[in-house]
Amino acid sequence: MAPPVNVLSIATAVPPHQLDQRAIAVAAREVYARTFTRYPKLADVFVNAGIERRYSARPLEWLSKPHDWGERTEAYVEGASELFIQTAKAAAGTIECSARLSNPHRKRGSRLCRTADLSVNAATLANTGSRR
Repeated sequence: MAPPVNVLSIATAVPPHQLDQRAIAVAAREVYARTFTRYPKLADVFVNAGIERRYSARPLEWLSKPHDWGERTEAYVEGASELFIQTAKAAAGTIECSARLSNPHRKRGSRLCRTADLSVNAATLANTGSRR
């Protein structure tokens, strides 16, 4: 039987670029109307979605230009890595714990610290600048 697991901390983050939904609708019209014949019928999605703003790893100007799969994948991995590090540090910063081996014979309800490994890995990534 697996030892009990407790959630000791939670953190959230959003990508750095806040995009206004109206600006996205204008940019989408400019980008997609030329190449996607059904786009005018889908344009109302931007108005009727009930969304005022979105967040992106890249600014709207970058998103409006053509990029190949490699460039888009690189942008995604870089943005996701930055958010991972940011949230891992924030979550680890709200608790005090040290890495220790879990003991299956521990009393039920004891607090296990599994966040330490995550925060060490995030700090290592941040300090080395490695994103892969």
